[in-house]
Amino acid sequence: MRFLSVRSLFVGLSLCTGTLLALSVSEVPGQTGTASKSKKTTAGSKKSAPQASPAQMQELEVRAKKAREQYIRDAFDLSREYEQAGLLEESKSMLQSMLRLDGDLPGVKEKIDQINESILSRNDSQIDLDVSKGWGDPIGRVEKDRPVRIKSAGTYKFSAQATLTPLGYPSGDPVKEMARGVTCGALMAIIVPIDDRGRPGKPGQPIEIGAEKEITPRETGLLFLGVNTPPEHRSTGKLTVELSGYVQTQQTQKP
Repeated sequence: MRFLSVRSLFVGLSLCTGTLLALSVSEVPGQTGTASKSKKTTAGSKKSAPQASPAQMQELEVRAKKAREQYIRDAFDLSREYEQAGLLEESKSMLQSMLRLDGDLPGVKEKIDQINESILSRNDSQIDLDVSKGWGDPIGRVEKDRPVRIKSAGTYKFSAQATLTPLGYPSGDPVKEMARGVTCGALMAIIVPIDDRGRPGKPGQPIEIGAEKEITPRETGLLFLGVNTPPEHRSTGKLTVELSGYVQTQQTQKP
């Protein structure tokens, strides 16, 4: 009985071993087993991206053209309504969006120039600048990315006596020295940025104005005007300065 049991056990183990070997062989790559068929099925399931036919491409281009034309018509109508409401920056923005779609639209660039001129001509104010006071008090408040036009006229006299080296007058600090890069005696502007609480920051670089200049501030702040003269100067006279555009002075502030 024991002999038969051991023999039966041996035969059973042999059969199990053979079955496992057969299963292992069927999973070897390159064999005609189930795994190989599965890989072939997976490879065969990959499909290329669909390609539009010429007729479909033509239809899409026609629809895209109609959509652009409709947007341009709507943008033009909205720009006109903005202008009639006095919202000139918004009106200009709509016209600029039209040019981004079609840069050859007739009359649009001319209309933008006209709106720019309207922006820079409104909110006009005039002041007399006392050239003997240096920078003096701020002229007004300007806004970030909003254009300002500054015009000046008149004459003044200045004299200075100083002991100089071959380097001439020092320049760099526009508060205590002559401003670097600005013509001697020329009208110039400087903007002191302010934060939301009205606290001043570091002054920007002096900007030469001369007889007329349009500037677009990089930051919201206070606008100062002065003439680029040596620190030892004695100046007499006044310049008449006209400000317009996005600048708020005491004359333009609403009560």
